Amino acid sequence: MRPLKARYRYLFFDLDHTLWDFSANSEATLRELYQTHQLAQLGNFCSDTFCKTFETINYQLWDLNESGKLQRDELRRLRFVRVLQALGAEADEHIASELDKAYLSQCPAKPGLLPFAREVLEHVQGRYPLYILTNGFRDVQAIKLSASGIGHYFAGVFTAEDAGVAKPDALFFEHVLRQTGARGEECLMIGDNLKADIIGAAAAGIDSVYYNPYKRRYHVPVQQEIHCLSELLRLL
Repeated sequence: MRPLKARYRYLFFDLDHTLWDFSANSEATLRELYQTHQLAQLGNFCSDTFCKTFETINYQLWDLNESGKLQRDELRRLRFVRVLQALGAEADEHIASELDKAYLSQCPAKPGLLPFAREVLEHVQGRYPLYILTNGFRDVQAIKLSASGIGHYFAGVFTAEDAGVAKPDALFFEHVLRQTGARGEECLMIGDNLKADIIGAAAAGIDSVYYNPYKRRYHVPVQQEIHCLSELLRLL
């Protein structure tokens, strides 16, 4: 893989798991739902098990979505049904729908950011136009950015719904390039998802930094790997 350039003109950031602390914000929301919806009455499972089961199933469904095998409406309809089924609870679609609505209302309003996210944005502010590139639902991205206090750093947000395809499809990145007027060689993508962010960007001729805080093993070449966002302070 080619080395990173000394200078770029545009920076693209993933949002969930890269800047916005999806794991912590989601867990806090799920624990609230467990209490407010009295989920202990539905089966023999605790809030820890509820959170872990959701994490596993949500990841599986998003992976199917990014592979083009599951539409977003189906993802929303299915995820809490699947969670309740996995926990041995009665898979009532009404309860699952209410949980999904509450989750999508409460979770994006959580303010948690990953370590050094704000410091990195302060460091690059004014030096590059910054954009969010996300597969997340369009209607909640602005809420996340506002709640976490980082919306003002970004010149724009691009979602899979805007592009009509999800990362890692090269058409997603080509849509972003058209809308920003940038060329692929002028841009740097920073994200935690090896397939969606890193492989996807490469397919569109965009350099990338792989944020890998858990030091997951992988078997594809990457241009630059970091384990903490603070490492971007010396790279950019």
